[in-house]
Amino acid sequence: MTQQFTVSELHLTYKRGELDRAILTDAHGTEWETAYTDTGPVLGDMDEGDRVTGTIWRGRVTEVAMNGDSQDTETAPDDLRALPHRRTDHDSPPASLVKGSAVHRR
Repeated sequence: MTQQFTVSELHLTYKRGELDRAILTDAHGTEWETAYTDTGPVLGDMDEGDRVTGTIWRGRVTEVAMNGDSQDTETAPDDLRALPHRRTDHDSPPASLVKGSAVHRR
């Protein structure tokens, strides 16, 4: 589900290992605190009073969008592509296995 928000506060740390934060306020006046691992394409362009679109998943804002750009928040679910690669029957075996399985022919 998406929802419109107004940026009511920004807390940019510019420190490694600390999360940047933005407080987003919905139309009912409810504040939603969001955290980010970097300023990305959206947070770095936000100013207090800006309107953003937030994607809400399981009661948390997981993505924000503004001016055609989008950025995940710290609470976004892990992307399946980030999981370790799992070999399938269609994958090539590692080169070390191919080398060790040569067949002797007469």
